[in-house]
Amino acid sequence: SVANGFADFLHYEYADIRNGVSLVPGSFDVVITNPPYSDHDMPSPNTGKQLAHNLQNFSLFEWLVFCLKMLKPKGEVFVINRAEAVNEILAALHNRAGEVRLLPIYSKSGREAKRIAVIAKKGTRGITRILPPFYVHNEDGSYAETAEKIYLNKEIEESWTDKDRELFQKLSPEERVFYADYLSTEFETTKFLIEFAKTNKAVLEGLE
Repeated sequence: SVANGFADFLHYEYADIRNGVSLVPGSFDVVITNPPYSDHDMPSPNTGKQLAHNLQNFSLFEWLVFCLKMLKPKGEVFVINRAEAVNEILAALHNRAGEVRLLPIYSKSGREAKRIAVIAKKGTRGITRILPPFYVHNEDGSYAETAEKIYLNKEIEESWTDKDRELFQKLSPEERVFYADYLSTEFETTKFLIEFAKTNKAVLEGLE
């Protein structure tokens, strides 16, 4: 953030939410989260990956309730997790958030979905919608068109000014997520995946 001149309005906090944080409840418009989800996989020998990918004294339900607590009324939460966790995700959102959108993510056509992306709005009662499927790969193993745009950071909005594009190119992939969201004016399936895939490329790499 310092290198890109964002130190005045970007704040990073290293913390374990189970032990309390200095964040103020009800103060965020958007929460984006990619919680640990490989509860049945063999732990990685890499300590950092093991903490990020494998469940350890961890409750997905409690994690999501914390995320909702941080949101302002009608704030939006974006979640990506393993597909089989959808029941637990919906249970955490029940009576707490509505206008739920479910986006199943498939490695290829004809396979079962390995990941599910979910968006919901705090304190609303709107209907739940299932979005069209998102495919990561074509049958020949190459990236599907939309996935390639995300993976290679090709998603540049036509409505952006030259100044917007110039700043966007200077950002890290993580910072691009928030800047793109700030400039976007509509919600589409591609934008939904950008929120997650640019933040953590393992979303795509883990499906190969």
